[in-house]
Amino acid sequence: MMRRMANNRRLDNDLCEAMLHLLDLYVRRKDLQRAFPEVLSKNYDRLLEWALGVVQKRWEDSDHNTLKTFGDRFESLLSLRTILDPALNEWRYRFYQKFWKEKVEKDYAQKGHYWAVGSTDEKNYLETGRKMYASCLLSGLKEVDTVLDFGCGNGRLAQYLQGFLRGKYYGVDISEILIEDAKKKISSSNFTFLVNERPTLHFPDRYFDFICAFSVITHLDIEYTKELLQEWKRLLKPGGNLCVSFIPNKSILSFAGDIEKMEHNPAFLLRLAIGIGFRFVDMTDPGLGQLLLHLTL
Repeated sequence: MMRRMANNRRLDNDLCEAMLHLLDLYVRRKDLQRAFPEVLSKNYDRLLEWALGVVQKRWEDSDHNTLKTFGDRFESLLSLRTILDPALNEWRYRFYQKFWKEKVEKDYAQKGHYWAVGSTDEKNYLETGRKMYASCLLSGLKEVDTVLDFGCGNGRLAQYLQGFLRGKYYGVDISEILIEDAKKKISSSNFTFLVNERPTLHFPDRYFDFICAFSVITHLDIEYTKELLQEWKRLLKPGGNLCVSFIPNKSILSFAGDIEKMEHNPAFLLRLAIGIGFRFVDMTDPGLGQLLLHLTL
């Protein structure tokens, strides 16, 4: 019995690794993109069929009982989705990590800290930070709040908050370079900067009074955005405030674009947030080139 359970775990691990390898190849090879266009819309059947063959071939020299167990557990291709979905999420996380690591390194080397967070020059960098700060105040930020600045970059907003905030501030970003730069700029003892490469954060439930995410979901797909909204709901105190900026496009049905510039249908985004459990407060144009969605619990 124990041997069979161990074999099952090994098979699951092998399948996950096969899928991760396949998806990594998928984004680099045009022939795979032409062969499996269904991946982008999550119609996995052809991809799963291939993955099943890959794993079975890797186990072709295994004993009969192991292969029989494998066949019984995954008789239906659809049942493989319980394995593929986590694998696809892991691939997505790794993809974003790699993309932003390379982009930030290139931006710092070629144009500097302001370019790495989407500003055109130093003046625009400072002005954008001021507008973000003003937006937070208008959205109910108080001096004593515990604040999460998700996608804090290199401290563009934090440099203005440090003269106002007496509560705790946590800035998180996927880029280690941006976080290290923010630490150099901000010396306040109540400010903490952390690298975070996943949607989930290691804070207790209902920990934050105020959460902001400026120019974050403008670079993310629907699945990642939904995961973030769910995590922000877990972290936000009842009556707390969440502010999320986004690029609007009313002519599309949901999200469209790429991670350089992802556009959102405002009504779709609002329905997504309300479905997760948020309450709508306001939607404004703070002059950032993006709309600001203000939500609460």
